[in-house]
Amino acid sequence: MMDRKRKDEACNAKTTALLPFVESDMLLNLEMSNSLEKGEYEVVDCGFEALNYDFETAQFLPDRVTFRRPDNQITSVPFLHRLKQNILPNANLVIDGVVLNNAENFRVDLCSLLMSPRDNVLMKNIAFHLNPRFSTNCVIRNSFIDYEWGQEEIRTFRRNPLKKGSRFLLEIYVSPSHLLVAVNGSHFCEYSHRVPYNEINSIEINGDIILNKVELTTSNHYPMISPDATLDQTALEVPIVQKFSKSLTLPRTIVIAGTVYLLPFGFHVNLQSGSYVYPHPVIPFHMSVRWRPCEDDVIIFNSWTDDGWDDEVVMPMCNIFQPGADFLMELTITRNGFLGTLNAIILIWASE
Repeated sequence: MMDRKRKDEACNAKTTALLPFVESDMLLNLEMSNSLEKGEYEVVDCGFEALNYDFETAQFLPDRVTFRRPDNQITSVPFLHRLKQNILPNANLVIDGVVLNNAENFRVDLCSLLMSPRDNVLMKNIAFHLNPRFSTNCVIRNSFIDYEWGQEEIRTFRRNPLKKGSRFLLEIYVSPSHLLVAVNGSHFCEYSHRVPYNEINSIEINGDIILNKVELTTSNHYPMISPDATLDQTALEVPIVQKFSKSLTLPRTIVIAGTVYLLPFGFHVNLQSGSYVYPHPVIPFHMSVRWRPCEDDVIIFNSWTDDGWDDEVVMPMCNIFQPGADFLMELTITRNGFLGTLNAIILIWASE
């Protein structure tokens, strides 16, 4: 039971960490849509792949895509869009919506529609299936290929940030090797391509949500949306991404105060040169605290340079971080390297 509860804790520390801030890079989009009759929906064919559906300002669009439920509530779903050009690298899908108060789940599917050579009928593969489930408070990722579901992915490094009754900004970014998912400007998970991304030609959204806007653009950076990085004296939910207001003068000490969850799984702190997840930033200092149910708990130190991780420095945790306990960690940056201490106990001296 302890192991299962630990796995359910996707991120384990409330902290006041200072980390880089994410900036945005938006592109101009075409605005096209289609209208639906009450109780009906169909594939929407809306021109070039740079689309922009805005359901709140529909009067500025040629038509409005909505689905009317029996209770006459316009929810804007199902949303189905057929791309005229297949997805390319650096494509970025942004979904602005609100989860219904009584929501059970919703789904976002990036699909590949193709003619089956065997029986000459239209076949749908789901290259990426994103399915938040509120009864279990998890987000399932999977693919549906050749009429079969693959292996589900459920594990993430943070708790599910999608909540009933709350607005969300969901971002799905296409990199050459992965689909990267952010919620409200903070990275949430990644998903290795099981179907070549250039076969994706359809977007489907359905479930217990109200759509405000669906936007597909391109960007050289991810996340494209800026998270709320306002720091105050109250407890903060991770991940926190904060950009320093000015260049650091050395020596400089960063103080991180927090509380470990009662059933932790892991957390990490990065001091890095860039504020984006993709392309991968240079990380001079990486500290990863890991509670491992079947192995010894460890603290790992590393750096990301020259497009890869360096050799890890692994030390046993020895109850340095204790579940449910407060901690005060100091990271001192000098010209010679990094000095890390926890509650005045030296963790590591990492020279550059």
